[in-house]
Amino acid sequence: MNHVHFLIPGDFETRTGGYLYDRQIMAGLTALGWRVDLHRLDASFPLPTPAALAEALARVMTEPGLRERLMAGARVARRALPDWPTTSARFAAALRLVTA
Repeated sequence: MNHVHFLIPGDFETRTGGYLYDRQIMAGLTALGWRVDLHRLDASFPLPTPAALAEALARVMTEPGLRERLMAGARVARRALPDWPTTSARFAAALRLVTA
């Protein structure tokens, strides 16, 4: 079974676009057979205190194998990104455009 964690700051029942979207995604994944866990984050997010960030990470990092899957996903994402020389050249070109 696929498993996903949503870490949501604030009141999840708030009727705003972001929360409505999150609820629809969660409902759709559940309907497709995914296990969906909602974790409410401390009120300090999106600029969490160190204690709040540690608590949020502890909630999801206790799942067996999660750390390994996150690392594997990060490696795949890294290969899809440009290297530093390419990124630097693109940034320099953008700076030239806005400073010309």
